Amino acid sequence: MAASGSYRSALAHRGLRRVIAAYALGSASVGILGVVVAVDIFSRTDSSFWASVAVSMRVLPFVLFSSFSGVLGDRFNPYRVLRAAIAGPMVASLLVAFWAGSGPLVGITIVGFAGHVAWTAAYSTTATLVPRVVESQDLAPAVSLLTSVESLAFVVGPGLGGAVLTLAGPREAAVVGALLGAVACLITVHASRDASAPAGHGPPARVGFWTAYTVGVRAVVSSNAILVPLLFLLIAEVVYGACQVLLLLAASQLLGMSQGGFGGLSAALGVGAFLGLFVVNRIARSSQLVLAIAVSVFACGVPMALVAVLSSPVAVVPLLAISGAGLLTTEVLVLTTLQRNVPRDRVARAFGVLDALLVGGVFIGSLLAAPLSEVLGLKLALLVVGAALPALALLALPALRSQGAVASVDVSALHHEIALLAGLPVLRVASRVSVEVIAAGATHEVVSAGTVVIEQGAVPDDFFAIVSGTFAVLIDDGAGMSAVGRTLGAGDGFGELGLLHEVPRMATVIASTDGELLRVPGESLITAVGPGRVSGGGSLVASVRDLWAAG
Repeated sequence: MAASGSYRSALAHRGLRRVIAAYALGSASVGILGVVVAVDIFSRTDSSFWASVAVSMRVLPFVLFSSFSGVLGDRFNPYRVLRAAIAGPMVASLLVAFWAGSGPLVGITIVGFAGHVAWTAAYSTTATLVPRVVESQDLAPAVSLLTSVESLAFVVGPGLGGAVLTLAGPREAAVVGALLGAVACLITVHASRDASAPAGHGPPARVGFWTAYTVGVRAVVSSNAILVPLLFLLIAEVVYGACQVLLLLAASQLLGMSQGGFGGLSAALGVGAFLGLFVVNRIARSSQLVLAIAVSVFACGVPMALVAVLSSPVAVVPLLAISGAGLLTTEVLVLTTLQRNVPRDRVARAFGVLDALLVGGVFIGSLLAAPLSEVLGLKLALLVVGAALPALALLALPALRSQGAVASVDVSALHHEIALLAGLPVLRVASRVSVEVIAAGATHEVVSAGTVVIEQGAVPDDFFAIVSGTFAVLIDDGAGMSAVGRTLGAGDGFGELGLLHEVPRMATVIASTDGELLRVPGESLITAVGPGRVSGGGSLVASVRDLWAAG
């Protein structure tokens, strides 16, 4: 039997398997749609302007509609919302299949845009469904699996679209995308029929891009400890967005690749980002984060610049994989710098603007790429964009180094607290840095035998980890309070169910003996592992970063 709080335990829930399968196929479908529209538009115009339009069309919907779409799964039947989110790109793919190669460019652009608008509701709605189809102890690995599958699907979608484009053509690729969407819709039908878990609340509505941006700017400009890392990350995303357009141009103009070339280059970036996941967690534990950030930035930018001087796809593809890994590592390490160095009373505001920066940065970069290519030429534009991140790293090193000496989380003084929290099932998939931040905000409480720590029916506030002592779990079934046959001891935790599901306390926990507890603010736990932290609409790298950060 799989241990609770593990990936195998989470996947034992049939509802989760179906929800994730539907989301994965839908992600692949919308990925193919984006590649087909971009390649079809560019192949017919050979225009950097239209290339920029095609790429930004995939990002703009999330800038404009994420705030609205993020609450649909909470206010309506989430299975129907997810089905509609998948059906949008499916219908758009069918229209693109009919129009590809001959239809009006504006019409194809609008159809592709509309398909992506529908898809903006998919991630938040899926995150709403996850806590409804798994037990609370499996919620963290379930969320992690969701973001992992999203990342894989984002890689497979453009890659599959590029392969079908190369072998057959844009119409056939669009049909494949529509078929994947149709299968995903059928899966949601079956998933909704056998849904039996009690309905809970989904993730909180996200703040719109411009609102988050203005509020975040006001929150961060007063402190270089927040401003420098966020500025670093914003520029990295601008470069990523610009390179999406420049690679679309380079696939045909510099590398002589066929219609599916851009899909292959996009897949190389994604594969590199996913592979980087397996080493970044270890790197993030290093005490030399400044040096690690500088190295990752060079790994991200230099391969992009080298595309300008190479003419062989065989040489470019592995370089782009390195660039993808470098971008992922840069994002994660900047995230780590924020978590370790930003004062705890400002962390929420800093992360409140993070997703808006990611999506907005990619969008801005995609808009800037076309005029940059027209003014400088494609090769020089690639060199400039590829060199921008390394240059930024050199300029930012002094500021980042100065932050390293004033970290707000003293890891050495929290050794025991970190060890206790890291061993709990609900935090088992969380990153080391997330656990460090939670430990820094936790407080020790000594309780005597008979103390009621949490009471059934109460509004959930905090999470508790047991340092010492034993605690009884009791449930009032209407006929009186009775024990559920479980005694908690040192190394166990309780109180996460109400927090993560946003429901009243499900049981009463009483100290059987004298003991000591570590009280964790509920908001800290939700930020680390709750589905509300997993937001849709970000780039592939943002999704992989969320997997590493365990929500």
